[in-house]
Amino acid sequence: MSITAVNSGSIALEKLKSGEYEVVIADYDMPEIDGFDLLQRIKLEYPDIPVIFCTGQGSEEIAREAFIMGASDYFTKDFSNLAYKEKLVNSVYKAVKIRKT
Repeated sequence: MSITAVNSGSIALEKLKSGEYEVVIADYDMPEIDGFDLLQRIKLEYPDIPVIFCTGQGSEEIAREAFIMGASDYFTKDFSNLAYKEKLVNSVYKAVKIRKT
């Protein structure tokens, strides 16, 4: 797998136009377009692309809203934790596998 990192939701939407992406990991707090807006636009324009939602401002309300809007998974950020990293990687593989089937 290859990874493309961008620093805003608007750049992510621009990149998605190429059709080369199988999953998106979106942050809740981003410049220009926040995570909810990005999730909503991806689900409208690219409904088959799974979106994994991540945030450092985790709450049950944010998680619930993300799932209602179509997120395939939700994580609070803890990049220093190895178990977190493994869980995130497994979530990406699962989302890609489901999309391909």
